[in-house]
Amino acid sequence: MQIIEKHSHQFRIVALPYYDIGDQLDTFMEEAIGQRMTLRPDPSNEFDKLAIGAYDWEGRHVGYVSRDDREIVYRLLRGSGRQSLRGKVTERKHKCLVLECIVSTTNDEMGDDDSIHFFKDWQYSGPVIPPMRETVKLEYMVDEIEDRLDEQLEWNEDDMTNFVLLMQRFIALSKFDISSDMVLLRRRLALELNDLDDDRLKELSEELLSTNGRAGRETRKGEVNDYWMKILKGEAGLHWLTVHEKEFDAEKVRQELNAFPELIYEEWLKCPDLFVSKLYYLSIPREVLWKLVSGIVFTGMVDAKSKQGLHNISGIAPVARPSAPSSVSFNNVTIAQLSLDSKNETNIDKNFGQVIDNHDEGMIGLPKIVS
Repeated sequence: MQIIEKHSHQFRIVALPYYDIGDQLDTFMEEAIGQRMTLRPDPSNEFDKLAIGAYDWEGRHVGYVSRDDREIVYRLLRGSGRQSLRGKVTERKHKCLVLECIVSTTNDEMGDDDSIHFFKDWQYSGPVIPPMRETVKLEYMVDEIEDRLDEQLEWNEDDMTNFVLLMQRFIALSKFDISSDMVLLRRRLALELNDLDDDRLKELSEELLSTNGRAGRETRKGEVNDYWMKILKGEAGLHWLTVHEKEFDAEKVRQELNAFPELIYEEWLKCPDLFVSKLYYLSIPREVLWKLVSGIVFTGMVDAKSKQGLHNISGIAPVARPSAPSSVSFNNVTIAQLSLDSKNETNIDKNFGQVIDNHDEGMIGLPKIVS
């Protein structure tokens, strides 16, 4: 049975300085409050085929719907049967605008968030690199966050302080997870925190939302790009792949990589410098993303082994052992990176603690976060 429902939704419009009104941004921001704007998919976007463009009352392309909001827009478009959404600008936040859309949809057409992805039919039979032993298990942090939020009405001031510090650590680490799962998780947590009556939690909500944009920028040049390039070039899972190499058909894996949507494997071979950014904006579910990355590392290893012989299967690391871990520092959190063989437990697994500045032993690999 179809039930027509009407709901109000708010979306952030970002990237305003870079499009048609960039040279008159301040004036535009002042005039925008109360004006109507249109949201429309923009499949011609070179970096993000799922981008949702925002067009103002004069028909100018002024920006895009933030990445963490766009899946909701697609669901509303599908549920309403429309090609675009209209809404009114209600608020200015820094260099972003908030657009409110009131949309009527049918409940049986909304579907699941993942239905806009075109990765569900991709087949993969190759190896999947296991998470590193020292991987900071962000799902522990998410569980802890959820548990503490359930107890929020009973918090004292110390509980609030500890929760804020936990969230700051989570936000700092979460930008390294470029999957669509993490984008949706940050958005959900941001909405939940924003509904609570405390300015500190509302600030965390804003920080969660801005992290999606920060992560996107750093996939082109920055810590996020550096981190993923280390993985893609063979500094993670190399020893495990060497041990299990004969269990998999490298040529079949290569064919499966070539069949990945949007010719993404070809993008890796032609232009690796922009590859991480492509991955981020394709909104790939975490499980699929890690299979894709594992396949790329595996075929790269096989190719290098074929060219160079058995003494060095990668241009980065010898067969016997991956290179020693390096360190990455972000938001005052220092993370030793991608050490395969160490058996040291991380202090974050044992204790979420109060001191972020001294948290220097956690390892970050690819977290499996329960969202």
